[in-house]
Amino acid sequence: MPPKKFVNKRPRGRQPSKETTARKRKAAAQLMPLPPSMTLLEACAIGPQTALGYRRHAEGFAFFCASHQLDWDTPEKLDNILVTYLNQLFLDGASRSEASQVVAGIRHFSPMISSRGGSTLPRVHRALQGWTKLAPSAQRLPIPRCLAFAAAGIMIIHHHPSMAVFVMLSYVCYLRPSECMRLVGQSLVPPIRSQGRTFQSWGILVHDAELGIAGKTGITDESVLVDMDDWIFPCLQALYDTRPLNTALWDFTLDEVREMFARAIDRLEATHLQAHLYGLRHGGASHDLLSRRRTLLEVKHRGRWATDGSLKRYAKATRLQKEMD
Repeated sequence: MPPKKFVNKRPRGRQPSKETTARKRKAAAQLMPLPPSMTLLEACAIGPQTALGYRRHAEGFAFFCASHQLDWDTPEKLDNILVTYLNQLFLDGASRSEASQVVAGIRHFSPMISSRGGSTLPRVHRALQGWTKLAPSAQRLPIPRCLAFAAAGIMIIHHHPSMAVFVMLSYVCYLRPSECMRLVGQSLVPPIRSQGRTFQSWGILVHDAELGIAGKTGITDESVLVDMDDWIFPCLQALYDTRPLNTALWDFTLDEVREMFARAIDRLEATHLQAHLYGLRHGGASHDLLSRRRTLLEVKHRGRWATDGSLKRYAKATRLQKEMD
């Protein structure tokens, strides 16, 4: 008896052509305010939200220069002024991450500096090293699986099932909060029931090139298979059946799910762990490594990490065990 053909219950609209997609992307890009002496392609090297952050930090540095009547016309002078500004930020209690954003913002708006790398600003580079030694950046700790799913359970109890799916999907697929929030209907790729065991998993298209969305490293069409957690399949099927192609997958904002997650952690009396939505990504990787569900290389590819060094923190069994105590 031939296998039953899988029928997609959701109406699928006509896929946009590459020409249409290209025109939309160009039109959207042209709406972005371009800094002086910066071309469209240079401005689009980073995402709109990142550009806004860079602009804010660069404007803070510009205000500092104006307030102290400082000016620079060479990389060497910029290096001297910027290292003074970083020292002031440090004494004012700013974070190491904020300092890095300042430097990244200035590099973005000064292409000649950006193209040459860190060697152009040697004092700034050394100052950031000293900052790290004096005030190491706080790591986002991995969230234990039991805590993540308990928080999802509380969300369901309080009538927020879609938020619970957001939490569980972020955990099993190692998704960053912003990545999971950007998913739309066409980001879900269903199994092909008639094609054997190889194609029985759901796929998540994380950065869809047709939508002009690139990942943190600028790569599009990154994907993740939901291959070991078939208990979540009915949830994905329900979303797939009810969300049109270009409609957001979620009916809430990132701030709303962040607040509800914090409430759930508080309800579980686990606020001392300082659990954050980003910890779901780290927690999923740690769980799969320590439970030997996946190899280090498999976790690296699944999480789309560029280097092995990024994974070292996730292989520390004692750290995760202490959080579960």
